[in-house]
Amino acid sequence: MLARVLYSEARCQSRYGKLAVAQVVLNRLESSYYGNTLKEILTAANQFAPLGGTSYGLRLLAYQALSGERFAEDYVLLYFRRTTSTSDWFAPFLFHVGVHAFYGFPRHKD
Repeated sequence: MLARVLYSEARCQSRYGKLAVAQVVLNRLESSYYGNTLKEILTAANQFAPLGGTSYGLRLLAYQALSGERFAEDYVLLYFRRTTSTSDWFAPFLFHVGVHAFYGFPRHKD
């Protein structure tokens, strides 16, 4: 399922852009605020584009993300939007990757 969301949301983005989108999904899974399973998170209303197709490369990247590879380990990425969107966000802006703006918080180091 993660590979199918990467296809819908980030198939034209760089590897880093795809990993950042995967990180948003996995951070939401970690928090359990957004759902307790990937399916709950990925199919929640108005959160992600409808599940699309996939490819071997996207399945591999999804596997790597599920195995712990992250784009920005120092941040808890929780939201992203296309940079052309005009919607307001309540989480702090962190950075752009490709056509996406990412929002979240610095990860607290214990």
